[in-house]
Order: sequence, then structure tokens, then C-alpha cells
Amino acid sequence: MAKILVLYYSMYGHIETMAHAVAEGAKKVDGAEVIIKRVPETMPPEIFAKAGGKTQNAPVATPQELADYDAIIFGTPTRFGNMSGQMRTFLDQTGGLWASGALYGKLGSVFSSTGTGGGQEQTITSTWTTLAHHGMVIVPIGYAAQELFDVSPGSRRHALRRNDYRRRRRFTSTKPGGTLYRSLSGGIRRRSGSQTQRLIFNRRIRMPTQEAKAHRVGEWASLRNTSPEIAEAIFEVAHYDEKLAEKIWEEGSDEVLIKAFEKTDKDSLFWGEQIIERKNV
Repeated sequence: MAKILVLYYSMYGHIETMAHAVAEGAKKVDGAEVIIKRVPETMPPEIFAKAGGKTQNAPVATPQELADYDAIIFGTPTRFGNMSGQMRTFLDQTGGLWASGALYGKLGSVFSSTGTGGGQEQTITSTWTTLAHHGMVIVPIGYAAQELFDVSPGSRRHALRRNDYRRRRRFTSTKPGGTLYRSLSGGIRRRSGSQTQRLIFNRRIRMPTQEAKAHRVGEWASLRNTSPEIAEAIFEVAHYDEKLAEKIWEEGSDEVLIKAFEKTDKDSLFWGEQIIERKNV
């Protein structure tokens, strides 16, 4: 089973809303265990309350537990073109994980939001730098969600395409859904994520979740000297339960072999030390 952590910081609830949309999308991938957590607040409680901060129920994560997950999806608001101080403080405590290579090869993705188009893409790309130092495999949104191609009247992208400078200045009142990097939300007590935005994040986050499963299958196949097609079929039959997959691998399975050969045109596959011929299945 692929373990996915959605780890976020949210002051006013915008990123919290997006985090739940991300988790909802990830949970739609079979064999994914999805957990939502937040990083610790660094503001004194009285200052946080005076600033209008939103109380949130998600449990607080520790830096050490990041090593327990196959993929980590980070969510942060923008602070002057960078991640929030709370997220930065949290990640600055992962030096021990970096030294031991505990996050190497794990999948990482980032989502962000800001109210004025002020540096959200820079926030994401600068966060990628931290992930790269850990050796994580970075999975961006790309254009996996068709809603990102929206150029209908009233959309921000339509205004930009028409070179409408007056509407460009007012794009925060239109109905943007996001870009290949991120989404857009309002500031304090303003837009907290449109239905289109939530749909985009719900759909796009399935990609790193699926990548996490594929990464686990590939690693498992390599360690056991087994054809990727057989390894994938074993995990499908085991519903991505690694203990059950191990049992099936040791005992063999006709169902696995049938599934494996359906995935390829090869005439033979290897299962550990054994060569399996298609004609014998």
C-alpha cells in the first residue's frame, strides 16, 4: 500500500481547503493510504487569534515521520514569493533526514495559493529546491487537468489571451482555476478556492499518488529480480498490500501470470530465478 502524506500550513483556511481536495483526489487511487497533517504554528496563540487565524483540526506532524511515507504533498501559502515561515521552519528541521538519505527517491509535490498573483509560482519552484536537496522525485501538476485550458469568457486566461489590460488588473475577481504550477485564492476571508480549483486539485493529485504506487512496484521488482509486469500484477492482485504481495510472490499464482502477460507482448517473463513462457500460461 502506498502511504501518502498531505502536509500543509494554512493561516486563514485557504490551503487547508485545498489540502482536503488534494487528499480526496489521492484517495481515489486504489491502494493509497492518505493522511492529512499540518506543520506546527510558530506564532504565539494570542497573535494568531488577533490576526484572524483559523483553528484547524488536522494533527501536527513531526519532521522525523516524513520518512514513513512513499509520497509527500506539501501545501503552503505565499509569503513574498516564498513558502510560509512555518513551513520553512519545519523543513529546516529535516537535516537529519537529509544526512541519512531518508527521503531519497520518495515522490514530492507542492501546491500553493495567494490572493493577488504575487509569487505563487515562485513559491512552488523554490520549494522544489528543498525537495531536490533531499533527492525526492518532483511531480508537478503539468496540464493533467483539462480545466487548466479554460479560455472561456470571464476566465483569467481569456483576459490574458485577449491582452485585456483592464481586466488583467482585476483578474482576482474572475474565476481562475490555476496554472500548471498552482491555484489562486483570495486573501483574508476572501475566496477560499472555487469549485473549479478544487476539481483541478482533486484530479491532478491522483498523478503523484499513482506515481508512488508505480515507484514502489518498480523498486520491489528490482529487489526480487522479477519482471515489472509480474510485479505490477502481483500488487494488483494483492491490492497493494505488501505483505500479501510477498506471500503471492513466494507461493506463485496463475491469476498473476495471466494478468502479467496481458500487460506485454513478450513471450517470456522472469519470476525470481524462473523463466515463465507465455505458451505455458
